[in-house]
Amino acid sequence: MKRILILVVALGLFLCSTASAGQGGGGESTKPKPTAKKTSGTKPSNPTPARPPVSPARPKTPTVASLIVKSTLPDVTVTINGRTAGTADSNGTLVIGSLKPGAYTVSVTKPGYQPDKIVFNLSRGQSETINFELKPITQSLTISSTPAESEIYIDDILRGRTDASGKARVADVPVGEHRVAIRKSRYREAIFPLSLTAEKEGQIDATLELSIGFLTVATNTPNAIIEISGVGRVAGPASKIECQPGTHTVTVSSPFYVTSRKEVSVSAGQEAQLSVTLEVDSAARNRLISEAQEALSRRQYDRAISLARTLRTANPKDSQALTILAQTNFMKNDFNSFRESAIQAINAGGSLEFPLRHHHGFVGSSMHLVKLVLTAQTITFDPQVATQGNCSYKLFTVSLQALGNVERKYIGSERTNAQHLYLGLVFVDPNNPKKTNTLNLYDWEVNPQTYTNRPLEDPRPQAEEALSAIATLLNRAKASVKAVSQTKSLQEVVNAFAAPPTPAPIPAGRPPEPPTPYVGITDAALYGKNVEMSPGSLADLTNDIDAGKEITIPVRLNSGVGINNMVNATVRLAKTGFAFTASCCWSSFTVTPDKILEVTNQLQPNQREQLSRLHVKLAIKNKKGDKEDKKDFYFYNTAAQVMEGTNGYGPIVCSRCDDSMNVLYALLVSIRGGKR
Repeated sequence: MKRILILVVALGLFLCSTASAGQGGGGESTKPKPTAKKTSGTKPSNPTPARPPVSPARPKTPTVASLIVKSTLPDVTVTINGRTAGTADSNGTLVIGSLKPGAYTVSVTKPGYQPDKIVFNLSRGQSETINFELKPITQSLTISSTPAESEIYIDDILRGRTDASGKARVADVPVGEHRVAIRKSRYREAIFPLSLTAEKEGQIDATLELSIGFLTVATNTPNAIIEISGVGRVAGPASKIECQPGTHTVTVSSPFYVTSRKEVSVSAGQEAQLSVTLEVDSAARNRLISEAQEALSRRQYDRAISLARTLRTANPKDSQALTILAQTNFMKNDFNSFRESAIQAINAGGSLEFPLRHHHGFVGSSMHLVKLVLTAQTITFDPQVATQGNCSYKLFTVSLQALGNVERKYIGSERTNAQHLYLGLVFVDPNNPKKTNTLNLYDWEVNPQTYTNRPLEDPRPQAEEALSAIATLLNRAKASVKAVSQTKSLQEVVNAFAAPPTPAPIPAGRPPEPPTPYVGITDAALYGKNVEMSPGSLADLTNDIDAGKEITIPVRLNSGVGINNMVNATVRLAKTGFAFTASCCWSSFTVTPDKILEVTNQLQPNQREQLSRLHVKLAIKNKKGDKEDKKDFYFYNTAAQVMEGTNGYGPIVCSRCDDSMNVLYALLVSIRGGKR
């Protein structure tokens, strides 16, 4: 029963629903309505009320929004409200759609960069673009370089250079992986990988290797022209010339020398050395020498000087070129230039020839042309007797050590005019060492007429200057050769005294050689045989004085006027001063070192046999003691005496003198603190 009732109700509901749909309650009928027929003047029996018009449909409002994220860097990670939204593309862009309206926090991150975020609100249907600019995380980098002032490149970008001490600090290097290059001209580039973190500062120590080598070329010609392949021409000495590694051809040339070519290998960072000896082009040099000498003989002075200077460009110490230059300057009366070039010529081993006139030194004697030839060691007198008649001297050559005083003199008691000037050359007779001779030499252009107590005729105006220049040169050459002969080392001094050489036997009938006079001191260059003193070298005696000991040296004193009255005396030396005692004529006294005013080793003047003596000038208080007088003392070796048979007024001679005066001289100089 119940089932029947339920079916009836369901059927009733279905029918009601169908009837409602047919009347348009919920929509339009699917069947077309019949068109109502119009009846004129007649109203329809069942009229249908008019329906209101339907309003247009409203557009739907979107319920979602979109977001565009843009970054200055590619591949950044985008997080929205704490959830990863994606990764930006290579342009740094990420598009995000279908976001509900609301508040959002967008963060952008990338390793090595500081993260960034933006907080904003999205409205219903809004499209938003947000931009991010990420800044890198940086760290400092410290660089030490050798050499200093090297350039620093980080990822091929110049970031600075090290200072003069080789230090630099770059403060804003992004953390991460980098390539650091240290560069400097002439050095190989040094590359360093760098992994920089935010927690620790970076450090690089760079030592660069040279990319070039060096070449030094030494030659025997100071003005040589040196050409190096790949480098070019070098004038003068080539010292550590920069070259690329490899093999180079070196060409060395110089006027009047044969050109030389050699190959040399140069390595990076190394110095290669090459010595080139050029051979003299004898034919070219001799030809130029002959031309210069011919120009000089023809008095073409400017040409001779020009040729000599050309020769000196090849070799500044060319003795022949210097000789021609000196003699040309002398002949053209340029005596200032002569003095300089003459000394250079002598030092280079050249020889100088001077034309002069020799006067025999007595009234009525003739004057004739002579040659004086000077070298560094000798002087030669050529009277040219073969062409000019007789002369009291024959051709001779003596050592400069045998040359005594070179004096400018004038005829008469005083100078009247330049034409009377002449040189007096005193020298040891080469045939008799105990005898001295004097040459009287005049200017070469003096009229060679017989001298008859009247002025010489036709002198040239430059005669005085010419003779003065010769005298200066002779004195300088003489002093130089004697200084060289006296130079010995301290060890040579000690050795010489410890084992004195055995003297050579003197041939029968030959007088003994006179002692060589001393003209100066060079440190410990002297020693004595010490015949009159206790044995000991100069060094030992000096050490004794320095140790506070007193040294006693016997001497002979010339206390009279002239060359007489020789007396025995004693000199005592100590650090505190100088003490003196004599057998007569002087009271004993002692002076401090500062009262020793002058110490000079001299030759006894005005006698044929010149003897060494020591001149000492002292400041001594007078008898009253109220002032000091300067007194001269002349000390001799203990063997010195006045010649027998002269009643005490003859010359002073010494047949067995030793070197004790030289030792005394050296000790006095030492006590005075090196002052002479």
